[in-house]
Amino acid sequence: MEKLRKVIQEHTGDVFPGLVALVSQKGRVVFCEASGYRSVFPEREEMSVDTIFDLASLTKVIATAPSILELVEGGELTLEDNLGYFFPELKNNWKGEVRILDLLTHSSGFPPYLQPAQETREAYIDKLFRIQKAYERGKQVVYSCINYIFLGFIVEKITGENLNEFTRKHIFEPLGMTDSFFMPPASQRNRIASTEKIEDHILKGIVHDPAARKLGGISGNAGLFSTAEDIHKFALMILNSGVFGNKQILRPETVKMMARRWIGDRALGFAIKTETSKHFGSYFDEKSLCHTGYTGTSLLIDLKNEIIVILLANRVHPEDKNKEEFSRFRRIVHNIVAMELL
Repeated sequence: MEKLRKVIQEHTGDVFPGLVALVSQKGRVVFCEASGYRSVFPEREEMSVDTIFDLASLTKVIATAPSILELVEGGELTLEDNLGYFFPELKNNWKGEVRILDLLTHSSGFPPYLQPAQETREAYIDKLFRIQKAYERGKQVVYSCINYIFLGFIVEKITGENLNEFTRKHIFEPLGMTDSFFMPPASQRNRIASTEKIEDHILKGIVHDPAARKLGGISGNAGLFSTAEDIHKFALMILNSGVFGNKQILRPETVKMMARRWIGDRALGFAIKTETSKHFGSYFDEKSLCHTGYTGTSLLIDLKNEIIVILLANRVHPEDKNKEEFSRFRRIVHNIVAMELL
């Protein structure tokens, strides 16, 4: 993996301050290294492989989608249930017809995002419930954080537990993901990678995504913090048909359902490699799943060849820049890994 190490070093400090990369095949870690700094302002802190990152939208596939699927397995909901069933106030408008499946596959009709203003959490939620339709449900894929915010609401509505509580009990603790949580404790602050400078304050242990921040740090679209090692445990569970160690997190049939193509390039949460995909690189095929996070994170799982690629960077630190450059870097990394292991 010398070529991979060289590419990471060439991009460190230019495209991102620091990064942790982990690659495995058939359960064996073949590369796990840290590069650069987890913080450069106000002080320099060297990156380490156990650094805790703000995962941004990886929250959707590591926390929210698996929680929904566990509830499907438990008979608490079905993919065909709609928002009107859970929220009667939505029954008489278009949102009431939006199904769980539509939310999971980003084909709901919701616009991509709703930027919070200077308002209370309750006022922002009220705006979410009154949002206007952006397109016809089920006709196309429009990636939207709002879909997963509503899925988070549904988990709490059914279980009486927020995502932090539910995922800890049902996903993270069974998998031994001891460094995965929403709203990380102060005791872990020194291990957390910094993100953007907002109003003269560097975010460190506070979620970067504005909507998740407005919702108190626990949201279905973003808010999860974790490490490369913990994410690797989750990915191994997916590769092993829902099992990790002696713990069954999801049934094999559920993982199979999660990983198949439903509409466009969407599985349930993850994207599937298609001719228009821009994150996979050139060599991984349609048996591969991928999801990215705005802060500089990504998880790729090649189901056929049992390859996992985890990239965790603090791209938005201390300012939000190099988004396209980082996307290109990710494709290069995926190509190098594929050429080494396929």
